[in-house]
Amino acid sequence: MLTLKYRPKTIGDLIGQDSVRETLEHAFNNNKLANAYLLTGPRGAGKTSTARIIAKSINCKNKAEPGKPTLEPCGTCSSCVNIANSNDLDVIEIDAASHGHVEDARSLIEKASLAAINSDYKIYIIDEVHMLSNAAFNALLKLFEEPPHNVIFILATTEAHKVLPTITSRCQQFRFKPISIKDCESRLKEICNLENFNINDSALEFIAEESEGAMRDALSILEQISVYCDDGKEIDKALVEKILGKVSQHEIIDLLNAIYARSDSELLTKLNAILEKNSNPNIIAEELFQNSISILNNICLNKSDEKFSAVKNYINENNIPKSELVYIAEELSKLDSSLRLTTQANKLLQTLCLKLCFREDFITLKELKERLEKIESGSVAIPQSHAPSSVSKPNFNAAPAVPKPQPIAEKPAAVAAPPSSTPAPSVSEPTPQANQAAPSSASPVNSEPERKSGFVDLSNPETRPSNVSSSSNDFVSELSPSCKGLFISSKASLHSIEGSVATINIPERFKFLKNKLEAKSSEVITAINKTSGKNIAQINFELSNAAPAQAANTYTPQPKVEVSNSSQTVSTSAQQSYTPSSSPQMSSEPSSMSAPQEAYTPNQQANNNPDTCCDRESALDEVLQAGISIFGGSILEE
Repeated sequence: MLTLKYRPKTIGDLIGQDSVRETLEHAFNNNKLANAYLLTGPRGAGKTSTARIIAKSINCKNKAEPGKPTLEPCGTCSSCVNIANSNDLDVIEIDAASHGHVEDARSLIEKASLAAINSDYKIYIIDEVHMLSNAAFNALLKLFEEPPHNVIFILATTEAHKVLPTITSRCQQFRFKPISIKDCESRLKEICNLENFNINDSALEFIAEESEGAMRDALSILEQISVYCDDGKEIDKALVEKILGKVSQHEIIDLLNAIYARSDSELLTKLNAILEKNSNPNIIAEELFQNSISILNNICLNKSDEKFSAVKNYINENNIPKSELVYIAEELSKLDSSLRLTTQANKLLQTLCLKLCFREDFITLKELKERLEKIESGSVAIPQSHAPSSVSKPNFNAAPAVPKPQPIAEKPAAVAAPPSSTPAPSVSEPTPQANQAAPSSASPVNSEPERKSGFVDLSNPETRPSNVSSSSNDFVSELSPSCKGLFISSKASLHSIEGSVATINIPERFKFLKNKLEAKSSEVITAINKTSGKNIAQINFELSNAAPAQAANTYTPQPKVEVSNSSQTVSTSAQQSYTPSSSPQMSSEPSSMSAPQEAYTPNQQANNNPDTCCDRESALDEVLQAGISIFGGSILEE
C-alpha cells in the first residue's frame, strides 16, 4: 500500500509541518526530552507517523551518541524495524477507543513501573486519546506528570478539545495543520515518478484538492486510480472525476453561472443533464458549494484563474456585489444537510437552486439607500395618484400628520355654590394640616397648566375632534381582559392628547395600580390609536387629586368640623370615613342648631392615607366588581 510504503521515516520527511519539525530538531540536538507529548491535528496530517519517528530517534541502536536522540534513525536495527512493524516490546501502541476504561488505565500504571527490556526508553503511544473516559484520565494524571525513569508518553488525537485541561497542561503539545494543496501535489509528483505513474498535473491537483489536507487520503486516491496506468495511457482529470463519482468542474461552473444570471431555464436544463449522469445530489450540492467558495476567493484575492475567468467576467460586467455572492454560497452550504433529511433529494435540489435563481428579495442596503436618495432629490418621478396634493417633494423626515385640534374654549369661572336651605352651623375656622389645605377660589385645586399647541381636552365636548368618540374611555373595550380589569378597577381615564402624547389620570387612592398600568402601555397605545384615529406614541400616567364621581360604598374625605352646643364641643378631624350612597345625617344633642355631621365608622381616627386597611378593602371590592363585569359570575357570601 502506498500509505505504508511512503510513510515518513525521519523528522525531515514530515511534509507541511515546519513548526513541529523545527521544534523536535532543536530538542533532540540539545538532548531535551519531555515526559509526555500531545500531538493534535486533523486526520492524515502525520501524528502517528511522528510518534513513531520520535520513538525511533530515541531508541535507535545505531545512534551516533549513545544516550542522546538522533535526527537520522538508521531504520535497519532491530528497534527501528520493530517500531515500524508495531511489534517492539519497549514501544507499546494503545488504541484508546478500545482501551479507554479506568481498568485499562490502572493496568497501564502497573506496567509503566517495569523497566525497558532492550532499549533505552519505554515509550507508550496512545492513539485517539480523547476516547479515554474521565475516570481513566484522572487515573493517569499523576503518571503523566511524574512518570517512572526512562518512560515517555506520546498522545495523539484529532479532537484536542475533548482532552482534559489537566492532561494538556502536563504535556508538550504539537499542533499539526492540514497539508496545503501545493505541498500535497509536490509529494504526489515525487511518488508518481518513483512508481512510474503517468498522471498529468491537473489530475494531481484535483487529487490534492479532494484530500482536503490529508496526505493519507491523497495516497489512497492515487493508489485507486493507479490501476489505469497499466496500458501507458495518461490519466487526466476527467478520468479521476469519473472514478471518484464527481461532477466535472465545467458543468458545476455552468450551473453557478446560470444561478448568477438568474436564468431558470438554463439552470434546469443543465441540472437535469447532470442528474441523469450522477444520481447522488449530495455530491452536486457539495461541488456547488466548493466552487462558489473558490470563485469568491478568486474575486476577493484578485487571482487570475482560467477556469473561473468566464464567471468572473460576467460578475464584473453585471456589477454583482460580493455580499450577494456570499449569500448564494451560504445558502449552498445548507443544501447538504437539507438533502440528507428528505426522500426526494433530486426535486429538493432543483427547488433550492431555483430559489437562488429567483432571489428577488435580496436587496442590499446600498441599493436601497441609493433609491431613497434619488427619490428625495426629485430625480425620480412619483405617480400623481401617490403624490400628496399640497407637497411637491416628499419629505421622509417629517413627523406624521396629526389632525388639527379645534380651538380650546376658555373654562367658565368658578360658580359659587348655591345657598343651602339648611341653616349653616357655627363652625370655627379649621386648623391647616399637612396635605389638607382648604381649596381656595383664587387658586383652584385642579387648575390646568398652560398647554402647548396640539393639546386636546377630551373631557370638553367643544374641543374634542369630530373623529374622536364622545367617550374618552371607549378604547377600554379593545383591551385584553386583564388590562381592561386594571382600568376599570383603578378608575383611570383618558384625560388629554397632546401631539403624540396621551395623558391618563389615575385617582390618588389607586396609585398602587400605577406601575401595573404602565406595564400595559403598548397595549393601551394600540387601543387608543384604533378607536381615536390618532397616532399616539407615548402615554403619561399621572395621579389626580380630584376624586371622580363617587360610587356607592366608597370613601370620601370630610373636612374638620367643630360643633358647639350647650353641653360640649365635638371635634372631628378631616378623614376618609365610610359613607353609604344615601348618607344619613346624625342628629345632634338638644341644641339651638342642627348641622350635617359625619357618620361614625370604626376607622374614625385613621388619617388621610390611601393605603389604610379600609381603603384597601374598598379597592379590592371594586377590583372584584370589575372582574365580575368582565368575566361574569357572582359573589359567594358566607
